[in-house]
Formats: sequence, structure tokens, C-alpha cells
Amino acid sequence: MEQNIIAVSQVNEYIKFLLDRDELLTNLCVRGEVSNYKIYPSGHHYFTLKDAEGALKCVMFRSSAQRLRFRPENGMQVIAYGRVTVFPRDGAYQLYCSALTADGAGDLYVAFEQLKEKLSREGLFDPAHKKPLPRYPHTIAIITSAAGAAIMDMLRILAKRYPLAKNKSASKLSRKSGPSSSASMRSRVRSATRTTIRLPT
Repeated sequence: MEQNIIAVSQVNEYIKFLLDRDELLTNLCVRGEVSNYKIYPSGHHYFTLKDAEGALKCVMFRSSAQRLRFRPENGMQVIAYGRVTVFPRDGAYQLYCSALTADGAGDLYVAFEQLKEKLSREGLFDPAHKKPLPRYPHTIAIITSAAGAAIMDMLRILAKRYPLAKNKSASKLSRKSGPSSSASMRSRVRSATRTTIRLPT
């Protein structure tokens, strides 16, 4: 009996065809531990999800990675959303990840803890850098959202407890979404000199 002979590329394309028709594999949520996390100059993120019994290669393209609200790290438990399919050229299947969330703690909390740890390593929280507060300050800077209620609360409290305070100016310090860099943080602190309540000397 003559056996049908097909090309390697045809095998890969057929496997891709089968996987792309599988409803389970086209809409997956996978829990696992991140390892071998790499970000390439193209902006694409490559990593492996693993558990005690196996591993799954993953890729997150730049367009999806730009929406991440935290920085994935090796050893972190996450939930990945996406689809499993085959890249025909290599004949390897992997998870094409469209979204990634931290498993357990929320994304914003993880981002906050990562930023706090980074700033701490830079020494920005070192008590040696702190300056003593004057008994009667000439300038009070309030770093907060211009659209929030915090600024109005502070002004109301100052009016009650420190009636000498005069509101001279209040600039709009915006807060970028996503994990903020230390450079951005320092820039905002410097900008605080323009969001001030000046007191008479």
C-alpha cells in the first residue's frame, strides 16, 4: 500500500489548524509560576509558566505587554490569559498571552510594592536624608491628584488649625498610570514647589 508523504510544513500547518479549532485552547486561563522571563528589544515578552508537573512556553506581544500594570518577575505566581497554538515555522506550540495578572495580590498592590522596594534600594527612604520639620513652616507642599478630594480636605484642615495659611497657587500634578519610575517620582517632588500653600513670614 502506498503511503501518503507530506512535507514538514504541512504537518505543522495541520496541527495548527486542529489547535485553532479547539474551543478550550482558544480561550485559556492558566495559573503557574513565571520563569525565564525576558523582554526583547522588539517589546515582546517571552517566558515560561511552570508547575510541579510541567512547563508551558509563553509569548506576550508588545501591544499586550504595554497594558501590564505590574512588572512580572521570575518566581511570581500569575494567571495568564490567551490561546495555545503552533508557530508553523518552528513546529512549537506555546501560549499567546493577551493578559497577565498577579495570582493573589492585585496588580496595583504588586506594582506599589515593586516601586517601594526599588526606591528603598536607591536610599530614598533612608532616615539620614530626612530633614527636621520647622515649627512654623513658610511653605507647605501637597502632592496629590488635582481632581481628588484630598487637596480640599487639606485646605479645610489648614484653615481650621492654621488660619495664617494662605493659598497662593495649586498646580495640577498628574499621576501616570502603571508603575512609576523613580525619575518620574523625583520630578513630581521637584514640581511640588509649584503646588504650595505659602505662609506669611
